[in-house]
Amino acid sequence: MRTILVDVGSWLGGAAPLLLSGLIGAAVGVLGLFGVQGWQLRVAKTQAKAAARLIYLEITYNLAWLQASAAAPATWPVRLASGEWERHGGQLVSVMRENEIALVASPYIQADAYRTFFEQSWYYMVRHRLSGDDVEWLRRLHTDFAEAEKALRPKVWTGPRLSALAAVRRVDGDPFARPPLGRRLERAVGTVPMGVLSWTAFGLLVLRAFLEVGDWLRKTLGQSGSARVDQRGRHGPLPVRPNAGRDE
Repeated sequence: MRTILVDVGSWLGGAAPLLLSGLIGAAVGVLGLFGVQGWQLRVAKTQAKAAARLIYLEITYNLAWLQASAAAPATWPVRLASGEWERHGGQLVSVMRENEIALVASPYIQADAYRTFFEQSWYYMVRHRLSGDDVEWLRRLHTDFAEAEKALRPKVWTGPRLSALAAVRRVDGDPFARPPLGRRLERAVGTVPMGVLSWTAFGLLVLRAFLEVGDWLRKTLGQSGSARVDQRGRHGPLPVRPNAGRDE
């Protein structure tokens, strides 16, 4: 029995350094793995923050475009940008919560519907511009993009930049107030293609020419009738022929 214990002790004494070095190696490997994962997470978060900045800049562009569109001529093209969101939107999960991502995604999801609205045929847009519906649609989309900008701003900017951007985003007045009738009429006419306007103007000119010819004929025929009446008045009434069958 003593011999067995001596053999086990000898074996352990020889294996202990190997076990210790193995444990140390395993610990170093685990720590290294966690270190690499932490580094990868930091890199991913840095990249996600850079992507979020690009999306933020795209949102500010869309806000500026929508404000300008409310006062622009009817020929102003639809230039809503969505490329940065399509390329980098998935990376926002590293810097934002789900409800905040939903606020950013909302206006982009609706963007195609707004493009379809403003790309309708001109005869539909004339009605919308006369009623002011086009400005109201711009207001709604601007509100959604403003909510997205507000949710994303503190995730990508801090300190003085955050305060400065908050001050810059304040808008004096209402750029989406209902336009007066004259402005709505101007935008509606600007929606009509030039070819249609040209043919309409030509038709009005032809109609005016016909009216002028009709007025000239009416005056000419009226003067001719008046001349005949005057001539009869100068010669006196026509003599009345006696009745040939009257008894003498």
